[in-house]
Amino acid sequence: LDLVEKDSTNWSIVGDAGGTLQYDEYFMFDGQGLVAGEEYLLLSYKEDWPGCGSIKLGTGTADSNGDVRIVGEMDYVINDYPYGFGGDYEGVSGAKIWLVPTADKTGDCFNAWNPTEYLFENNLINQ
Repeated sequence: LDLVEKDSTNWSIVGDAGGTLQYDEYFMFDGQGLVAGEEYLLLSYKEDWPGCGSIKLGTGTADSNGDVRIVGEMDYVINDYPYGFGGDYEGVSGAKIWLVPTADKTGDCFNAWNPTEYLFENNLINQ
């Protein structure tokens, strides 16, 4: 699954930052073009805004080149999260995977909306 920068007014792909999520029972996310030294949160986003109940997959800090690697297990998202793999929200089935600065999510909900700093899934993913 590719994660890309998007224009939040029309959701077209923009920018140079991006990443790839490889997944099965475990996942590995590699991101590039990020802000060096910034801590990022990889999550399965739960509609609707402010994303309360979104599931944290993992965190990582971008290195001096703006690269980050986050690894972990997918089991919880696949089996326990109703809006994750195979979940249905307003007729849309699949998981939204986002990479966001950890500072934009406090506790269970987002506290800020800074879409120019986020990577969004290019396609929803299903089990």
